Amino acid sequence: MKRYIPWHICFLLVLLALSLQGCLGIGGNASDQNFKSVNTANGKKLQVNTSNEALFKGKLYFTQGHVLLVMDGSRNVRALTPGKYFVGDPSVSPDGRTLAFVVRYKYSSDLVSMPVNGTHWTILKTGSGQYIANPPYPAPKSTHKWF
Repeated sequence: MKRYIPWHICFLLVLLALSLQGCLGIGGNASDQNFKSVNTANGKKLQVNTSNEALFKGKLYFTQGHVLLVMDGSRNVRALTPGKYFVGDPSVSPDGRTLAFVVRYKYSSDLVSMPVNGTHWTILKTGSGQYIANPPYPAPKSTHKWF
């Protein structure tokens, strides 16, 4: 009778050990030495990767703590909006010259656009409206009975 050698299981265990080594930070370079701390407009800190693996061309627009930020390929981060506004959902235009994003307030929100250099923004559509009860119709009658 021939004995079964579980080499398949050993191979899978070795692969599992190698993958966990990267996830758990066991195999080196698990320290925060590749990150630098950057202050944002609202006083919060952002950790930026400074290793050569994070290089890219162009600009990256994102929000953190409801502040619109831009990071260039040299890892320079700067705020485009002040921290007093609730900014979200940034999007770059196809020509790359303007940004569109949403500014939320307590009871409404605005869709705004701004040049990518971070100057003043322009409101495209405002969400602050008014409530008009049944505008073109008379008031509803309550004489009908529903069974």
